[in-house]
Amino acid sequence: MDNSKRFKKGEIVFKEGDPSDVVYIIQSGCLDRGGKKFEVTQLAAMQLAGEQSLNSNAKQAFTAEALQETKVLEIPADVLKLQLEKATPGIKLVVKSLVEETRQTRQLLRTVKSENEKSPCPQISIPRIFSLLNLVARHTGKPNA
Repeated sequence: MDNSKRFKKGEIVFKEGDPSDVVYIIQSGCLDRGGKKFEVTQLAAMQLAGEQSLNSNAKQAFTAEALQETKVLEIPADVLKLQLEKATPGIKLVVKSLVEETRQTRQLLRTVKSENEKSPCPQISIPRIFSLLNLVARHTGKPNA
C-alpha cells in the first residue's frame, strides 16, 4: 500500500486544530508551517510534520501548506507508536525528548514571529481577543436590580 501523497503549491496538508493522528515524512518539496498570515518555519525533504502525535493525542498546532509541489509519506501515528513501544528505553527517551524540543521550538518561533508582525492585530491573536472581550462583557455587565 502506497501511503505517499502529492500536494500542489498552495494546497493545505493539514490545518491547525485537526486531529494529530498522522506523521508526515516529506519526501520532496517543502512545507510552510504557519498561521494565516505569517510563516513559522519551512520543512524540506526528510523532515517530519505532525510528529507531536508520537507523544500525545494533541491536535495540530499549526497549518501546513505546500510551498511548491510536495510529496509526503503519511504514516499513521499508531503504527509509529507501536514501533516506539518496542524500542529500548534509551531510544524512547531520545525520541520523546526530540519531539518535545521540536514542539517547544516551533511554538517559540510562532510566538516571536507573531509578536513581530506589523499588523495592529495579528491574525493569530483575534480568537483570543474576542474570547476575552466576551468574558469581560459577561462579567462586567450591570447587575439585575
